Amino acid sequence: MTAGDPATVAAIDALMARQARQYRDAAQREAVLAAADRDAACVVAQAIAAIVLLHRGERDRAAGYLERGRAAQATASDREQRFLAAIAAWQRGEVDTMIAELETIAEHYPRDLYAVRLCCMHKFYTRKDPDGALALVRKVVPAAQDRAAMVGLLSFMEEEAKLFAEAEAHGREAVALDRTSILGQHTVAHVMEAEGRDREGVAWLRPFIDTWDDLNESFYPHMWMHLGLFHLGLGESEAVCEIIDRGCFARYADLAPAQLYGAVLMVRAELDGIDLGDRWRVLAARIEKDRYVHVDPLTDLHLLYALERGGRDAARFLTSLEAHAAQVHESMRGKWQGTVVPMARAIRAFLTGDAEQSWHWLHGEPVATRFFAVGGSDVERSVFTTIWLHTLLRSGRRAEAIEVLEAMRRQRGDQPRLVALLAVARQERNPSAELQQSIDEA
Repeated sequence: MTAGDPATVAAIDALMARQARQYRDAAQREAVLAAADRDAACVVAQAIAAIVLLHRGERDRAAGYLERGRAAQATASDREQRFLAAIAAWQRGEVDTMIAELETIAEHYPRDLYAVRLCCMHKFYTRKDPDGALALVRKVVPAAQDRAAMVGLLSFMEEEAKLFAEAEAHGREAVALDRTSILGQHTVAHVMEAEGRDREGVAWLRPFIDTWDDLNESFYPHMWMHLGLFHLGLGESEAVCEIIDRGCFARYADLAPAQLYGAVLMVRAELDGIDLGDRWRVLAARIEKDRYVHVDPLTDLHLLYALERGGRDAARFLTSLEAHAAQVHESMRGKWQGTVVPMARAIRAFLTGDAEQSWHWLHGEPVATRFFAVGGSDVERSVFTTIWLHTLLRSGRRAEAIEVLEAMRRQRGDQPRLVALLAVARQERNPSAELQQSIDEA
């Protein structure tokens, strides 16, 4: 690394080590920002400082670090210049350019796990290309210095590409190599969730809880969400509520990741008939109005749900989201305007009792394709499938609901919630008020 100060290298190394394990890294992020301010000649420090700020939604401030990096790049290596170019493209909203630059780095420097992980993140979450992310990881696995980390990443990409057997095997291998491998733990949980193996999921995750204490603001609530979903599948409502309170929101409750993953579990729990008390009101009150930065569609849609259910500023949030969709970079505008905005309107209609209007905003393009475009994993998007299912039931479209339920049953088995909903859907008359109540309770 080209740097004028050894302390800069140390600060970057410390951050990379924490992030590779998904550990808390707030102090390390601040240290890198300080190092970038001290060491203007270090292009990598400027680029990583910009990444820190982009994750916070501070796009304009990130531009300043990138400009400083460009001023110093004459003495930087080819890899460093390409990395800076990739992050600059990200800051401009040119995701495809960023991915291309990172792929080139991975091709020529396959041991650069940070560039590989960043490229995978955007291929998977932003561009919804799990097959492309998997192909990239497979190319670099032989060069890996940290096999546990690389196999953990490989396992998750395999899971999202629906290669469940391979994913579970590699996830278990990663954990065998390193018990604290959060990606290994996480991948196996994903496979079990997808296949409806709820009891196995509880048995798999609970022994690892002691390894979660140092996880960051994203993975800490995320792992608790997975455990909560397994208990939900078993109909264990008390355990679900305890996990919402003491797991998902035990830490970081004012940050977007905890709010997202807490909302995933809460929506699923509520639509399964669990009384959440005033938890929606509490969550909605935590969502900061000034933080409507709309970086992530998946988060936006869940926060909109929370605001509506919590009796807060859902209309203002939706207006802000629609304005963002109109001005986002042209490469992303179709996704925001054609998918995210209609889904947001459907969620509001669903929650205000207008199932027909909700159906109007969701039908047309294959629903699974639309949900897939939002981003996130299958587990995180499961909320939208659940809303779509209840929209079909509440609007009297039982035949379509049965198709959705049967597909879920083929993959997940005879889970109690699916059996109950199928019983409702197969009734031969349109939902009356009594039936509507039974749907809500299911």
